[in-house]
Amino acid sequence: MGASPATMGRVLGLMYIGGPTVAALTMLLPHSERTDDTAIWILIAIAYAVVPLLFGSSQRLPVWAFEVLVAFAATLASLVIWFDGDVASEYAFFYVWPIPFAVVFFPFHRALAQLAYSAVVYGIVLALLSDQRPDGAGAGSAATYWLMAVSALICVGLVVRALVQRLADHAAQREEDSRRQALQINDSILQGLVVARAAQEQGRDVEVEAALTRTLEEARTIITDLLGEDVSPGTLRRDRPARELK
Repeated sequence: MGASPATMGRVLGLMYIGGPTVAALTMLLPHSERTDDTAIWILIAIAYAVVPLLFGSSQRLPVWAFEVLVAFAATLASLVIWFDGDVASEYAFFYVWPIPFAVVFFPFHRALAQLAYSAVVYGIVLALLSDQRPDGAGAGSAATYWLMAVSALICVGLVVRALVQRLADHAAQREEDSRRQALQINDSILQGLVVARAAQEQGRDVEVEAALTRTLEEARTIITDLLGEDVSPGTLRRDRPARELK
């Protein structure tokens, strides 16, 4: 969405710090015997290894590299779920992390591609884990977990998308308001002062006074519009005296 690679690198870098840190903390807590601790610690180390790239070289990375890294985050989440060995693995929450980043920084259709990728790889992992259940009882629960996770990803994506669009609209409106105010100041105040100066140079004191009076009224009108309230003499006061002109 027009952000610099440095900004994208910092945000994604924080995600690559937070994700494996949370995973490491969970490994220090009691967890299932089915969990392959060694494999998950290796995945944590791999995630941390990406951090120097994002903080040190992000300015030289093309946009597609960030897309690859976001998809890689979803891949790491899938592998963590696989080595956790449970269709009900809490690590599925890691899928939520990359989606807001994709929605904010990528074109919407590319963000949808990231969401679709997460849905596919999560579905594959759940299907493989279900097949390992000798009684076949995992298929139904796997489908439920997949549906709940994907629907959550869609909701998160839509909410973030709406917020991003609202902020963009607000920024565009502020830019338009600033441009309109600048034109109004130029047309009403600066031009009025030019007229007053020209009249002064020609010795037309009456026209000078009239031009200054009109200019002051225009300035008061502009300030009233900006503040949303009527401005009378003495209404606006500085917190401290204005700096003396040299």
